[in-house]
Amino acid sequence: MSRAPERGQATVELALCLPLVLLLVGSAMEITALSVDNIRVWHATREAARVAAVDPDPNVATRVARDVIAPIDVAISPDRIARVGGEPVVVEAVYRPDADVPLIGALFERLRLTARVAMRIEVP
Repeated sequence: MSRAPERGQATVELALCLPLVLLLVGSAMEITALSVDNIRVWHATREAARVAAVDPDPNVATRVARDVIAPIDVAISPDRIARVGGEPVVVEAVYRPDADVPLIGALFERLRLTARVAMRIEVP
C-alpha cells in the first residue's frame, strides 16, 4: 500500500497548530510577567508602609516604593500632620505594567495592578 496521498500531512498539521501553540506560550509568558509585577507592587507597597509608619515624610515612603518598581503611583493617608502614634497609616499603590510579549501584551495593556497596605504608626 502506498503512502503517497499522506505526503506533507505533518507539515500542514504543524502549519495549522503552530499559531495556537505560540499564542498559548506567549500568553503564559505574559501572565507570568504580570504575576511577577504584582508581587513587586505588593512588596513596594509593604516597604512604603513600613517607612511611612516610622518616618512622617511622605517623600521618603514614595521614594522607597519607586526604588522597588517604577513608575508607581503612591498615595499615603492620613497626611503628615494628622498622624497619631498607634493609629494606622495606609499606603495605596497603582502600577500600570508594560507589555513584555509583543502582540499578546496588547491584550493586557489597560491592566492596573493595585495594592493597599496598612501599618500602625510607631510611637517614637
